[in-house]
Amino acid sequence: MNAQSSSIRSLFLDGTAGRLEGLLNTGAEHATHAALVCHPHPLYGGTLHNKVVFHTMKALNNSGYPVLRFNFRGAGLSQGEHDHGDGEVEDVRTALD
Repeated sequence: MNAQSSSIRSLFLDGTAGRLEGLLNTGAEHATHAALVCHPHPLYGGTLHNKVVFHTMKALNNSGYPVLRFNFRGAGLSQGEHDHGDGEVEDVRTALD
């Protein structure tokens, strides 16, 4: 996929603990798959801007996949508070929907 044909969109998802901040990198027009990339533990500094998350997104996006990255509750601009894994499962479900 040509990097010039890719675009990025900032968005908010309505989660169970409030809105979740996300970034969607568009993929190929007729992509058959998409990816959701989650960041490392937010209490240790993990966000959607983590370098591993970013490079994972770039690799998948360069193969034509649309890629959504988002901040779990309480990270970045996402609302809510860290829920020790229970609420974060709901955050992933929200992002997949």
